[in-house]
Amino acid sequence: PFLEEGIENAEGKIRKDLEKELDKVTAGGTPDWAVVGKNAVSAVQQFVNSDYYRSKTPNSPETIRRKSTGKGKNLKIGDLPLVDTHDLINSMEFVVEKK
Repeated sequence: PFLEEGIENAEGKIRKDLEKELDKVTAGGTPDWAVVGKNAVSAVQQFVNSDYYRSKTPNSPETIRRKSTGKGKNLKIGDLPLVDTHDLINSMEFVVEKK
């Protein structure tokens, strides 16, 4: 659900980006859909790393303990759902498809 929630959380900004690119199409220009995709990915990444998401979907105490122990580990990461190494968040991409 974090993808959907992250997009919903930034719906206003994403909608403005879409409208701006659609205006380019209407004016006969070339839209840059990558701008919309990059901003959507960024919105989801920020949402997952936010205090709101941490408080809404907290890790269990056992998960926090497990993720927070060992060399180089800290409570901030252990307490953050979906984040161990940031691989999931950092690997998020967008795709622009032509129809």
